[in-house]
Amino acid sequence: MELEDNSWLEYIVTSQITLYFILLIYYTLGIKTIYGRSSQRKLAKCADKDFLYNVDCPICFNVLTMPIKADCGHGYCMDCLYTYWEKPSWNNCCPLCRLPISNLRLLENSEHKYMDSTKKVLEKKLWKILSQSYLLRLNHILQMQIVCKIILCMIYLAIWTWTVANARNILYIFTQMYHQFYKLDQPSNSLNKIHV
Repeated sequence: MELEDNSWLEYIVTSQITLYFILLIYYTLGIKTIYGRSSQRKLAKCADKDFLYNVDCPICFNVLTMPIKADCGHGYCMDCLYTYWEKPSWNNCCPLCRLPISNLRLLENSEHKYMDSTKKVLEKKLWKILSQSYLLRLNHILQMQIVCKIILCMIYLAIWTWTVANARNILYIFTQMYHQFYKLDQPSNSLNKIHV
């Protein structure tokens, strides 16, 4: 009779544990995040985009001085581009993309103005990247909190189920310990009579 009573309890517990385990796998794999997977793609797209102004010269790899912009959009130092023009392989094309250059223009008259505008653009882009990175980290933390709550619920459910299934034995053990501690007579089998 006692085995039949515990069988339904075991069935309920195993089905609940299976459900919690499925939820745990679901959240740890990140099938659907709170902000969606598009947030990771947005961060990658933002990192891949070129800045409005390129800060470094692709020829000398230093900060642009007296920047000149070609038709294709690439920027160079004026001195570096003149040095490149002196080479016989110049062929009137951009050093990076090899598109023909028909028009060059000086971006700003002074280096100071160019650096200030570039700095503002870079700061905006940096804040955008950092805020998206923060949101991704926050999303990961929230996912881990959910996973931890699911694990704690599973542990609590296992302890509660074990306690309910073994309540009679636990109560009997505690009464024996109580009687031994206070050196009382052995308890009668009244507990067995109540539950049978």
